[in-house]
Amino acid sequence: MKPGIRNTLLLVIIILIITGIINVFIQPDLPAPQHVNQLHTDYESGNEASENTLEKPAKIVSLEANDAKEEKISSEVKKNKKCDTSHIANMRKELSYTNDSLSDNARDELLMLTGSDTLVKPEIIDRDSDEYKNNRDRLSARRMELLKEQYDEVSDELTAISILEECDTTKVIGLCNDDLIDRLANQHSQNAFIWMYVASIYSDTDSDKLQYALQQILTSNEFRTNRQELTRSIHSFLQAQGATPTSTIFKIYGIEAGRSLPMGSLKEYCNKIGNPATCLTLGQTLERQGEYAIYELIGMAIQIDYWVKLQDKDAVESITKRKDDLLSNFQKNGLHEIPSADESINILLNSLDHEREIDTVKYQNDHLEQFIAENPDVCVL
Repeated sequence: MKPGIRNTLLLVIIILIITGIINVFIQPDLPAPQHVNQLHTDYESGNEASENTLEKPAKIVSLEANDAKEEKISSEVKKNKKCDTSHIANMRKELSYTNDSLSDNARDELLMLTGSDTLVKPEIIDRDSDEYKNNRDRLSARRMELLKEQYDEVSDELTAISILEECDTTKVIGLCNDDLIDRLANQHSQNAFIWMYVASIYSDTDSDKLQYALQQILTSNEFRTNRQELTRSIHSFLQAQGATPTSTIFKIYGIEAGRSLPMGSLKEYCNKIGNPATCLTLGQTLERQGEYAIYELIGMAIQIDYWVKLQDKDAVESITKRKDDLLSNFQKNGLHEIPSADESINILLNSLDHEREIDTVKYQNDHLEQFIAENPDVCVL
């Protein structure tokens, strides 16, 4: 994920909390939402939360139409102090204790779910070092081995998605091959999200496999990211390992912020070598899928690129208005602060009953705001 985007859209493959993602339209690869990244960074490092990333709602949302609501929310949040450095440090210690007690089998399970075999990342990571690259390749190879074994037993869609995610991001030559990719795609052929990964894997060439995958995206009947199932699985794992509810919710947000999604490479393909008509239809399909807001935004971005090249100002303005309306909806309903309390994880899990991300986010926002207002002694992050 590329750094540097401000006021981004918070997607929680379930829990995605979105407060703005304007720069998504000029970035081929999307960074994790800024304020979730900061929460995760503060949590992992034990640093005090930044004032810039955790402003009160009245400062986050600048829309004049929402002034009255913002003032109400702000007055409620002011009753709750921000969690201090020692509180965040204690959360990190709790997670460190959990991490130190993980068995080898538990680390394998964690690796399959998240792509990492540790709950606490090093405070300083030199991604250019040989040590980092060798460890990354080792984990990638081990994760693929475990996922293949699991898929041979259960052939479930979430494991198929995890394998394709690894194929799309791995730097290890030989971990994936055409036969494996074809097998997974054909066994879950009605899910357009599966075909998005296939198209992303082959997106550096204009091959027949890429064109076939693109056509399957356009004609598949379903679009399932399995985000609810993944979040529940991560929660169950952390609960089984004895993690506290408070540390669990922030670990879930951190995992979500770091996930790789098969969108940036497709947008880049359309910008460079993609068939214009196919890419326009792809953009329209992504906008219609409805489950995940970030895919709607990527779909709109692809459409805007198409019409800009044709200099059709009316079409660009129409799509831009839809984009602004979607962002405005999230700005009105997006989560601004999270109480450090056990109730937060219960609200998150209950929100997963909603299939559409906007409904998930609204549910979280409404219930967490109410909890914050009713519990002024609970600190917020």
